[in-house]
Amino acid sequence: MSNYATVRHHLPGRTRIRLADARGDRAYFALLRRQLSELPGVESVRANFRTGTVLLEHSSPLLQVAETARGAGLFELEAECTPQTMVGIFDWVESLLGGSIPDLRQQRQIVAAVLMTMALIQFRRGQVFGPATAYLWNMLDLLYFRQPEVVAGAQA
Repeated sequence: MSNYATVRHHLPGRTRIRLADARGDRAYFALLRRQLSELPGVESVRANFRTGTVLLEHSSPLLQVAETARGAGLFELEAECTPQTMVGIFDWVESLLGGSIPDLRQQRQIVAAVLMTMALIQFRRGQVFGPATAYLWNMLDLLYFRQPEVVAGAQA
């Protein structure tokens, strides 16, 4: 079974991924560096076993590199789910619902439910003090701490 990886930072052609479960495994990161360097579209690889991260410079799309790495049994890339990454999902949800999501409150509830689900998944994997708490914090921030935006002088 391969390790799970998350994208920590991404720019076109440059991506830092984190393999939290493999952190500290010098042999795994040495192997990972060698094998990723041989993949098509990967220009350079810097692996740090102490932090559990890998910096990839690539000319191929990240998803193509990740799929090749998964096929080679190196790691499986997971998506991070934050309120910022949820922006495009509302259009998709609206199309599934056949029209519109009525108001901001309902949109926040949908995102909060997704964040809670992601937190529970991470908690079950034992990622309590990293991803699980981040998802829970984002959910609380979205539901309770952010005030509704003021639109044209009236509260929404």
